[in-house]
Amino acid sequence: MLLARQFQDIPRLRIEGLLAAFPKLLGGSDKQHTYLETDSVRYLYHPLEHCFVLLVTNRTSNILEDLETLQLLVKVTTDFCRVGDEEDIIAKAFDLTFAFDEVVNTAGYREKITMYQINQFLEMDSQDEKLFEMIEKSKRREAMEEAKRRQHQIEQERRDARSEPKFSHEPHVTSYHPTPVPTPTPTTSHPNSPKPQRRGMVLAPVGKKNEFLEKLNSEIASTTQPQRTQPQQPQPQQPPPESNVPQRQVHYICEEKVNATLIHEGSVSVEVKGDLVVLVNDPKCGRILTIVNKPTNPSIQYKTHPNIDKNRFTKESVLVLKNPNRPLPSGTPLGVLKYRMTSSREEDLPLSVTCWPSDAGDGTTICNLEVELQQKHMQINGVEVYIPSPVPPSVEGAEGMCRYGDGVLAWKIPTLNAASPSASLEFRVQYRGDAAAFFPIRVGFVSSSILSNLQVARVCLIDGNNEVPYSVESRIEVEAFDLVYPQN
Repeated sequence: MLLARQFQDIPRLRIEGLLAAFPKLLGGSDKQHTYLETDSVRYLYHPLEHCFVLLVTNRTSNILEDLETLQLLVKVTTDFCRVGDEEDIIAKAFDLTFAFDEVVNTAGYREKITMYQINQFLEMDSQDEKLFEMIEKSKRREAMEEAKRRQHQIEQERRDARSEPKFSHEPHVTSYHPTPVPTPTPTTSHPNSPKPQRRGMVLAPVGKKNEFLEKLNSEIASTTQPQRTQPQQPQPQQPPPESNVPQRQVHYICEEKVNATLIHEGSVSVEVKGDLVVLVNDPKCGRILTIVNKPTNPSIQYKTHPNIDKNRFTKESVLVLKNPNRPLPSGTPLGVLKYRMTSSREEDLPLSVTCWPSDAGDGTTICNLEVELQQKHMQINGVEVYIPSPVPPSVEGAEGMCRYGDGVLAWKIPTLNAASPSASLEFRVQYRGDAAAFFPIRVGFVSSSILSNLQVARVCLIDGNNEVPYSVESRIEVEAFDLVYPQN
């Protein structure tokens, strides 16, 4: 006996007695799939060469359902183990246990389940786990790149140190060197005195010059899998949009920064961090209260300035100082509110990016890209999309401008708005291989409208409740917006 799974309070001696009685009841039977009954239990069994798959039930159970359960258990056993190989069955004991639990799971009763579902349940696949692993691989890859960059820098500094001129008792002029090298303190030397030791950045003797760096690289390489070489993509650097909003007595600046990761044909992760800043241009308008319209999105978390009355903001959506007699500083921007929004829905993105690489069948690959505005209340300007390409592409259709260089195709779209909510690009490359060669795709953009739709509704003086003229400036920027290929 390898496993005994029961879901009733049965003594161990009872189980051992039932199993000991089975060979005696079986006798010399050579049936391939049958059952035996006693006064109290029913044995259903299926021979597997020198082993048996045995199911013990009471006599009142439905024998047809019991036979289906037995067949599924036999299927699980033969899929997981070599038929009749006792050592292999023992080696796969835990896998069989978990699989049997999926077949008979609810208080010992039969589950309607298929082999495909069992394999899916045992695999325990998680999109969050995949995303976490992708982030960890990206961190390790960046650490390796940083180590290589640091290695080149140290070797360059060592070469510079070796080329530093030696000092002697004769005065001379040395030219300026771009890498600062520590200069030794001048001392009086004589012709027969030993040469002064060379100063500078010397890591180790020449024979061991790379020992530390090689050890560092080997330790980093041991923690990660070999990565496919990707062209260095430029990080989109979008300048903040120029403000054309004339400032009034009180001016508000609402700024949001977006971090988003999109898995190709998979999950989405987006984080938006926002700041609301107030600038009092008229000292007479220092003692004010600000009424805001908060978005209905329940995932937004708010944090007020320590001097702001938090209770009033929570209950009334009013931003006012705890001490109403104290005015806001004039001429100096003051951050009064911070907020953070997270989501895993594509609908909450400012825009979505999709890429379809497909084999054309003639040794080339056709890539179709589409950028689509998700928030119809926004106008997004200066969209930049950077797509890796293993070879120079042939652009066959593009809405916007394209330029190729350093292994990256740069696609620029002037504007996306409600009137023109999407743009597409199609290009062909002389390449036939893994679609991951066209990822990750990086995106950058700016906008004079914000994603959360937080609004300043009204500004009033604390004394007299008179309304104050105000102006609002909104903008959104991208910290990171990447479309990545899922890693196996």
